[in-house]
Amino acid sequence: MKIIWTEPALDELVLIYQYLLDNTSVPVAKSIIEDVLNTSQIESFPKSGTIEPNLKTSKEYRYILRGSNRYKIIYRIEGKVIYITDIFDCRKDPSSMKE
Repeated sequence: MKIIWTEPALDELVLIYQYLLDNTSVPVAKSIIEDVLNTSQIESFPKSGTIEPNLKTSKEYRYILRGSNRYKIIYRIEGKVIYITDIFDCRKDPSSMKE
């Protein structure tokens, strides 16, 4: 399967990285971002992610946890393509996910 990172997901990744650089060390920030970028699980097993209950739309969104379980990598499957649509910080209010 092919992975495509959407612009909003990449924008969020940049914000997370900047936050980590401001609040941790460079090695810690790089390590967490590398873990978030690791999509091997969903490439091999696309439906292994949990269905995201906060995003009930006509499309099915799933997520996997990365970065010491702090970040949800939210994605949807369309044919043979997996779109990573967002990275959600699990420490935020889940109702804000709909925005």
